[in-house]
Amino acid sequence: MLQRTVIGVCFTQNCIRRDNGLQTNVRCTVQAFGGGDAPNGFTTTPGAVRDRQILITDEGKGVVMALVMIDDVSEKCTDMLISLVKARNYAVDRVESMVAWMPLGYASALGGQNIARIYQRT
Repeated sequence: MLQRTVIGVCFTQNCIRRDNGLQTNVRCTVQAFGGGDAPNGFTTTPGAVRDRQILITDEGKGVVMALVMIDDVSEKCTDMLISLVKARNYAVDRVESMVAWMPLGYASALGGQNIARIYQRT
């Protein structure tokens, strides 16, 4: 049975998620709906979501790697989140994420504004 979030993302019933190599007993859908100790993978309420980028896709294997920057004003940092997502039958079945804590407001070199700045310098 698939479970669908409000933004239309489907998860398998047994979808699991690990952040920085740690796995909890909370399923993906519970986190996606704001439940568990770390709703959406965060222990605090995230602020602005910026610099969303799809880095790699492999449709045949059902794999997507994405990068996103999430400002956390309460912690005075920006979380750089890189996720590897595995899909089965068009639903997310596994999520592996690595989070790096950066200074608040940090922007990735892949973000649209930074790319424009890089091209202006060359």
